[in-house]
Amino acid sequence: MFVRLIDGCRVKVPTKMLRFAYQLVITLSEHDQPAVVQSWLTGINPELRDRTPIRLLREGDLEAVGPELLGAVRAFIAGG
Repeated sequence: MFVRLIDGCRVKVPTKMLRFAYQLVITLSEHDQPAVVQSWLTGINPELRDRTPIRLLREGDLEAVGPELLGAVRAFIAGG
């Protein structure tokens, strides 16, 4: 599947990764405002060893980073 970025470029994104990202966003959205969800995705996260969730999604192997990201979402919701 191709996704058009803000700058107009088209990049190929695995469908599995898009579905997982959607799951993260929907889960976070059920507990907080859109601006908070955006900040969570783009901000440095201590639960992820000071990495950003969006970068992990883009650059990581979903099988490896998926459980880490879900754990960070759960921690955010529990603390929030």
